[in-house]
Amino acid sequence: MKKIAYTSIIILSVLFAFKAANSGAMQGKISPPEGIAEILIIAGTDTLKVPNQRGNFIAKGLKPNTYTVHIKAVPPYQDYILQEVAVIDSVTTDIGQIKLLQR
Repeated sequence: MKKIAYTSIIILSVLFAFKAANSGAMQGKISPPEGIAEILIIAGTDTLKVPNQRGNFIAKGLKPNTYTVHIKAVPPYQDYILQEVAVIDSVTTDIGQIKLLQR
């Protein structure tokens, strides 16, 4: 019985390690935070809505791909679109700080 439990733990550990190795992340900071309506990360037809944490965001578990970041703004601020953001295995891509402009 103990042998089965140890084997199960090893298999699960390998699966979680493999999953983590096949994903990346993206992070950034947006100011002013009150100008953000929503933060979207887009790849093809897939869209991920990312939580706004006082202007900071992080999206984990992204597949290696090239993404578009669309920040929908509330008036009087303008939407912001950042294209061609590359995410690779086991790396957090930092898009830096984005300042929303007023209309």
